[in-house]
Amino acid sequence: MRTLLLILALAAVGCGETADSPADDPNNDPNNTPNNDPNNAPNNDPNNEPGCECGDLQICVAGACQAIALPTPGPEVNTAPDPGCASNTIGFVAGYVVDEGGRPVAGAKAQTCLRLNPAGNLLCLAPSDTATDGTFSIVIPDNARCADLITARVLVPLADQSTQYCHVGLPPDDSAVLTISEPIVLYPTVRATTLPPLGDADAARAVVFEDGLSIDVTPSKYFAAGEGYAGLAAGEIDPNGKGLCFLEGQSVDALYAFSPEGDVLNGAFPIRVPNKTALAPGAKVSMFVLGGLDCHLADGTLVEEAEWHEYGTGTVDQAGQFIVSDPSGHLPCLTWFGYKAQ
Repeated sequence: MRTLLLILALAAVGCGETADSPADDPNNDPNNTPNNDPNNAPNNDPNNEPGCECGDLQICVAGACQAIALPTPGPEVNTAPDPGCASNTIGFVAGYVVDEGGRPVAGAKAQTCLRLNPAGNLLCLAPSDTATDGTFSIVIPDNARCADLITARVLVPLADQSTQYCHVGLPPDDSAVLTISEPIVLYPTVRATTLPPLGDADAARAVVFEDGLSIDVTPSKYFAAGEGYAGLAAGEIDPNGKGLCFLEGQSVDALYAFSPEGDVLNGAFPIRVPNKTALAPGAKVSMFVLGGLDCHLADGTLVEEAEWHEYGTGTVDQAGQFIVSDPSGHLPCLTWFGYKAQ
């Protein structure tokens, strides 16, 4: 199995170890920070204040948009271009995290993963906590400064919120500083309305969410952090919503986020999606999934982090009520899911 995550300090080393369980990811350790309890950070509760439609480099505070300044590197940070790098030099990353109402999310874990040049291995750095205004910064160690690709992963551990993945570009050729001016948005999820008792963890059962979305889950095959099966939650998200970076240049008819993020071991879960787009009985749709920390298709193929991947099909049932996954369209991991009519 590909390396899931290798936590690094400034004296980083290359990838080469395999994480055997989510416990190897410090983001999955609820003891990392008091902010892992969303009740500790009032900004994480969208009911505390109204939301806003804000622009880039703005957050919503008390119902009004407010400009923010992203962190800048101090003199101790190496931001000089690397003349020996055949790709892009990266020394410092700064960005900010908000919820669906534009409110800052404090205590979120912001992490960068880099595809190193020339080795090609994926290196994921230790996460940084967001400040009260949602901003974060990450210093890149000297032996990871030459990269072909940078991916951001952001989540609030143990919260009913999506985990977000974005390819965040690369710094300009004359700079090793990457500032992400667009917000990284975390969307809410809602606990399942029908969650059968755990009972026989090897037995499949229908887990139903508030809009009728249903997944046949076998708990022993759901590889996730936190509460796992007991904490399953989903949210229907507007495909035209802000901050859906993984959809850039693409479109879907419906979109869902899941928490906690997890992989389906050695297979995939059948899924039934409410036919809210009124497709005709027998109509076919293409199914998509977002690559996450550890997302494998049923045949074992890895879906890379932040990759919006078309993986199979679904068919509208004869009653026209649900889109039912074909065998190729069973859900391979619980990150983000969408479909589009063929």
